[in-house]
Amino acid sequence: MGRACANRALYSQSRHEQRFRSPDQHSEREGSSESEHRRYRESTFLKIRYITIGQRAGFSLEEIAAQLATLPDRFPLLKKDWAPMSRVWDERIDQRVAELKQLKIDIVNCTCGRTKAPARGR
Repeated sequence: MGRACANRALYSQSRHEQRFRSPDQHSEREGSSESEHRRYRESTFLKIRYITIGQRAGFSLEEIAAQLATLPDRFPLLKKDWAPMSRVWDERIDQRVAELKQLKIDIVNCTCGRTKAPARGR
């Protein structure tokens, strides 16, 4: 889940977006080709950040790409643009927290020699 995965997801997302752009929007690079410097829009860095955090939250690259595809094509994005995705993230994170809490209970029960686990949800 390192930089290579985030780069691969961003590359995949940008290839997907290129299909729907007008010809004058294809490149995110600025400057001459002689300098070989890449200068990306701030929105690109936000996508990379989103991809990285999404992977940490347990989303697959396919899920992240699908989520990014729902965003409008403008920058900066408004809080309301992120709202539907925030709900999905909250649900996923809450689910993972509950699973980790149960895992902690299971480990305690195992290491203490208990044979019967307490009811879930406590």
